[in-house]
Amino acid sequence: MIQAKLLPLIESLGLDETGWNTLAEQSETNTVFQTHQWVSSWDKVYGRQYEQWCISVSDATGIMGVAPLMVKRGFFGERVVMFVGEGKADYADILSAGDKRIVLEAICNVLFEARERWDVLELNNIPAESSTV
Repeated sequence: MIQAKLLPLIESLGLDETGWNTLAEQSETNTVFQTHQWVSSWDKVYGRQYEQWCISVSDATGIMGVAPLMVKRGFFGERVVMFVGEGKADYADILSAGDKRIVLEAICNVLFEARERWDVLELNNIPAESSTV
């Protein structure tokens, strides 16, 4: 059974550096901007300026997908959901081990269940070879 949940901070996920990087390595895009080192460095410098969200997707074996997100206020006050590091990272994507279609569907379901908490979904800088596109 697939379980997906929205967590308030990346630290709430419960993945240590090794677990995060293993998931990143298994992801089809696997860029430096998806590593624990980059995400945690971004978080230390910029993280408190934004509302952070982390969507976790799990099955019986453990975490199979993660969407590291943030909510930024737009020019007119709209709440914009973006990948962590927007404007600072060359690439961004969902971390996924296994069937990415299942992970994407679960993430989309969580986002749309939380629709009253955001106004715009703006996921930029996804590599062209990613099935997220």
